[in-house]
Amino acid sequence: MPSPPTVLWMAGLAICLSCRSLEPTTPPPTTADTPVVRPPATWGQLQPGPFAVGFRQLAFDDPSRTYRLHSEPHEHPRPVVAGVWYPAAAQTGDPLVLGDYFTLQLEDPARADFASVISGYLYAMMVEEALGQLPGLLSPDEQATLERVLATPTFARRRAHSAVSTAPMLLAHPGLGGVYADGMVLFEYLASRGWVVVAGLVQQSDGNWLNVGWDPVTSVRDLKLLRERAPAALGIEPTGLAMLGHSYGAQAALIYTAMFDDVDAVVSLDSTMDGRDAAQRWWASEDNAPWLDHGSDIDVPALLLASAGRGRNYFDTLAAVPREYIAVEGLEHNDFEGLGGVLRPMLGACPPTNDCALLHQRYQAIVTLTADFLDTSVRPTASAPAQDQAATQDLAALGFTRTRVLEPATRTTPPAPFPALEPTEPDCRSTDSCAPDDRIVAHATELLALGRIAEAEAMVEAARARAPQSPDLMEMHAQLLLQQGRHGEAADVYEDERKMLAASKERSDYLDYRQDQAKQRSERARALASTAPPSDQ
Repeated sequence: MPSPPTVLWMAGLAICLSCRSLEPTTPPPTTADTPVVRPPATWGQLQPGPFAVGFRQLAFDDPSRTYRLHSEPHEHPRPVVAGVWYPAAAQTGDPLVLGDYFTLQLEDPARADFASVISGYLYAMMVEEALGQLPGLLSPDEQATLERVLATPTFARRRAHSAVSTAPMLLAHPGLGGVYADGMVLFEYLASRGWVVVAGLVQQSDGNWLNVGWDPVTSVRDLKLLRERAPAALGIEPTGLAMLGHSYGAQAALIYTAMFDDVDAVVSLDSTMDGRDAAQRWWASEDNAPWLDHGSDIDVPALLLASAGRGRNYFDTLAAVPREYIAVEGLEHNDFEGLGGVLRPMLGACPPTNDCALLHQRYQAIVTLTADFLDTSVRPTASAPAQDQAATQDLAALGFTRTRVLEPATRTTPPAPFPALEPTEPDCRSTDSCAPDDRIVAHATELLALGRIAEAEAMVEAARARAPQSPDLMEMHAQLLLQQGRHGEAADVYEDERKMLAASKERSDYLDYRQDQAKQRSERARALASTAPPSDQ
């Protein structure tokens, strides 16, 4: 996902469904000889493998690292959270709808507040990614459409009995600002074909912010812990390991693959390391090279998918044999994961340059290509649904260009050693060095997700009195007003933000973006205020 400043990702969390307990399961092994139901609308024309699909959410404590939300009184071991899709016995477990993926439900009642805060974040990111809008700025029609789509059945069932005792395992990492269920259709599809998929939440290291950040130390440590502990929690023995990620998550997957020798294959979904300029090598800069310039260390089969027009300079450094590069016309960066490639078409929120049906079709092709590559690389005796194999034969018509390389790249200089897997900076709260506005915004965001809106508003208003020119505090204040249905007041705050940014003597693309965003949000909030019943204003 793209990575606007954290404050923009964190603002505007909607209050989501209350968290229910997730009962632990220790199901007996079963067979997959019972017919499974027809796939839901999210799958399009995809055909399932021989298994039904189960889903669980797991949380592990890592006592070697500490964590604390702003709304929590004390530090505690870092919670490492993941969604898990696995082959299941048909007709077991509870039906799961699409919206359930954006609510965190944990077994431990002591984690109820943590789960509510994370659920608010997941919901807000899903809305912003799929609709390009903050939850509080959705029109009544948009909100109704969203609720209808989120009620769509998935192919997974919660607490379903496992159908296998051994299976290949895929570790998945979301991009910056992303959510663990970004690839929900791909993950369901793989589980139906016999894979266990473990997709980490990977929120920032210390709880100071909720979103995924560019932090290889946190990413690698979370992935390593999930690799070690998730299989035992599921009662499934891994028979192979593959890595997958989108955007920065793809970078993290490639880093993990280069660092450890237990990986059998890796998939990169638009990592952005191959830029539009064929000569661009930002991943090999002095700061990035210790983490990213390790293509010659990746010697397992690799599949890199990217939007058309990017260079291939990173791909050409890989020692992986075979390796494949697939460029796709007509897909934007976020269309390589399910929030863009599935939810946007279902919501009718596709950009003018991309037909919704074609976008969904292209995403389905990415799913089948990825699954076929993983099966071929990790378990070559597996077979794919015949209809899906046929659907990938005419990829050129969908704008897919494939390049397959069978020789390893050569390198004359050794890669820089990997940095130590230790945080480079302490939590700014421990040194009292946090930017005051950021700290208030982060805390208020958590209070909003917990339903403590009056407390959050009082905190932000007091901060604005001390720092009346802070655009971040204005942005947060407007979000709090929106969540209370006070659209007219929110429009006034956005307009104040726009004027303040316009009057700034500094100019940059980012400030111009913020000014334009404030203008658009002010106009939209004003329009919502004009159509709302008088009692709502």
